[in-house]
Amino acid sequence: MQYISLNYKISETKDLKLSFENRGFLFGDGFFETIKVINNKIFNFKMHLKRIKKSLNLLCLDFDYCEEKIKNNILSLIKKNKITSATVKLVFFRSSEGRYFPKTNNCSILVSCKNNKPNFRLSDVRINTFDDIKKSINFLSSLKSLNSLTYVLSAISAKNQGYDEAVIFNEKNFAIETTSSNLFFVLNNKLFTPHINQGCVEGTMRELIISNFNVKEIKVKMDDLINSQEIILTNSLSIKSVSELNGIPLNNSQYANRFLEKVNQLI
Repeated sequence: MQYISLNYKISETKDLKLSFENRGFLFGDGFFETIKVINNKIFNFKMHLKRIKKSLNLLCLDFDYCEEKIKNNILSLIKKNKITSATVKLVFFRSSEGRYFPKTNNCSILVSCKNNKPNFRLSDVRINTFDDIKKSINFLSSLKSLNSLTYVLSAISAKNQGYDEAVIFNEKNFAIETTSSNLFFVLNNKLFTPHINQGCVEGTMRELIISNFNVKEIKVKMDDLINSQEIILTNSLSIKSVSELNGIPLNNSQYANRFLEKVNQLI
């Protein structure tokens, strides 16, 4: 039996009822947050809360924001589902009638969870490039918007070509992220990541890595990745070492292992 939470009320998943006029479904009017819980402890929670507050403000959403209520709701839900380590997804959406102009800015929260491992583990991934859509640079670029078509289509393209993820570029043709992750790379023994002003998602794991390692934020050309000694992908759930880029093998995971060691120390 699976349980879910809507506006802090927990019920069986099969009993969940959402209006056919739900703005998250009709207009992508909202954002989401994916959080890792390890042995009943919410990992990197302060950075997730910081991003939630920023997203609520940028999208003009009126939400009864209370850190303790969000925390207790997450822990109560995983307890109800009889798990201790989980992937938790929070979806915030404008709960109002209206078309493009909403009648109110009231916001709802939907929380779901599923079982996950009680630590972080390193995995290898093969990546290529996705050129069909260039991501715009604007104040929405850093958010985890409910409109994820660029990422969906990049995932389909990568899988169709036998890869796990794809590098995504901004409108100026700089590499900014991959299908599901932020991007780090090592060039001339120095660690780099795309600058936040280039349109990448403001990842919570990205912020954690930057706060614990000497990382320089830059505009990233494709040649930088091709010439790099190592490429690492991070998101709130995982750290991945890139073993291949567009058919070019990469055999170095030194920084990936350092990331992994540091993150597991912080659990």
